[in-house]
Amino acid sequence: VSPTSTPYSVPPYPATPLYIQKAKDVIDKMSAGGGTNIHGALKTAVMAAAASLVNTTTNTTKPKPEPIVIFLTDGDPTIGITDHNKIIRMVKELNAKHSAIFSLAFGDGADLSFLRRLSLANNGFARNIYEASDAALQLQNFYREVASPLLANVTFSYLPGQVVRSSLTSQNFHSLFLGSQLVVAGRLHKTTIVAGNVTGLAVNGSTTYHVQSEAEPIDDLSASLYGMKSSEEESEDVSGTDAKDKKLKRKKKTRGTLERLWAYLTIRQLLERRQVLETEDVKKRVVELALRYNFVTPMTSLVVVKPNQSEEIDQDSLKPQSLLNRLYPNSHMVHNTHPSPTRVKYEGTSSVMEEPTMNQLYTMERLQNLTLEDLRWQDGLVDWENSIVTLPLGVNGTNQQYRLGLDQEDEALGDCVSPRGETAQCRHLPHCVLPDILRSVTSYIRYYCPLPSGFAGICCPVVNLTATDRPQTTTGDTADSTTEPVYTTEPVYTTEPVYTTEPVYTT
Repeated sequence: VSPTSTPYSVPPYPATPLYIQKAKDVIDKMSAGGGTNIHGALKTAVMAAAASLVNTTTNTTKPKPEPIVIFLTDGDPTIGITDHNKIIRMVKELNAKHSAIFSLAFGDGADLSFLRRLSLANNGFARNIYEASDAALQLQNFYREVASPLLANVTFSYLPGQVVRSSLTSQNFHSLFLGSQLVVAGRLHKTTIVAGNVTGLAVNGSTTYHVQSEAEPIDDLSASLYGMKSSEEESEDVSGTDAKDKKLKRKKKTRGTLERLWAYLTIRQLLERRQVLETEDVKKRVVELALRYNFVTPMTSLVVVKPNQSEEIDQDSLKPQSLLNRLYPNSHMVHNTHPSPTRVKYEGTSSVMEEPTMNQLYTMERLQNLTLEDLRWQDGLVDWENSIVTLPLGVNGTNQQYRLGLDQEDEALGDCVSPRGETAQCRHLPHCVLPDILRSVTSYIRYYCPLPSGFAGICCPVVNLTATDRPQTTTGDTADSTTEPVYTTEPVYTTEPVYTTEPVYTT
């Protein structure tokens, strides 16, 4: 088909090796004309999906299949309709069958912001595929997300009088995919039982699931959001023995986890809505919630204030240590801020150590014998009983469960590139726990790589140094030798300035 054709006769084909090869043959016969006609390609795809849907469901009582369009581009529109807003509007009007459009921005040339708006307006999402040696793995991971739809037109409904309707986050979802989850959050009325229905379209037709649970007062969702006085508001306490010395002490209750989850989901859905429809009311609501719950958004900012104070460093404490102790001190996070220590000069006989190479550093990291129990973020995310880890890698950043592979062999299952740019191999997570991933789940996601059968993988650097090798040390007389302390700056995900004060001595 071409952008000018009318593909009403294009039927769907089963994904058998024969038809896959035929599709590849058709692609091989295509030639690039030098232009990018995004509107024409999407028009053809949406029309083909709609025509195939009609042809498939004619003279049959089976439910209609879920139409999906996967759109991949590496650039901006250059021919045909080139205005982004016009393309989004025309594609949405043409997509009467509500086919989900999933966009893939390949490389740095594509406009990810435009593709995200396009997909959000058509019940999909956008992903960025980076130009790297693991681009094929990135595509496989994306396909795994959308290849197994379980339910379509999913709706959450609750019995009257149980929930505050105006507080609910989105209750309607286009699709539920295998391995993903759907979350609805809101405020409850004073009730002991929460009951409702989850309806959707499955492969055998319409399906309804009845849910019921006891309501437990885990968190007090702030009533101040609805113009009511709440315990979340600041209160004043008077203390002191003398009336003249009375001091006002302000207290502020920490907001609960469920309340912050509600605020996070509300802000995210408002931001998605704003990308499709620019309205001032949405922006005002996002700013209000972000400031109230301390979330950083495109409409708010994070201000880091460094205390204007200093503390003198005892130079006697800056003594050489063994390399492993200096690379990995006992304390990985310092909560108090300190200025950078001044240069320290050592004279006479000194111990000179060769600077380790990157592979040597990785080897020493592996020699630490780190395990999954060393992960600081395991609480709430690692299910030891079922050997499952929960990661925010699902659709639109939702949580998705992966198998830990505790009983799997330590073997390389594919090539990848580590965040440091080193050649690496995709292995099961328990067999390659690196110090870089200990601090937070975000640090692990930088090393994450997909494995078959839903296992959690890690892009493990290739080690060329055996366990018996060590950096060599030499000693000798040096006159007026100066050794500078070099300070490691491992990223710390926090809102206050954090400095590590363990020096590493190099020559």
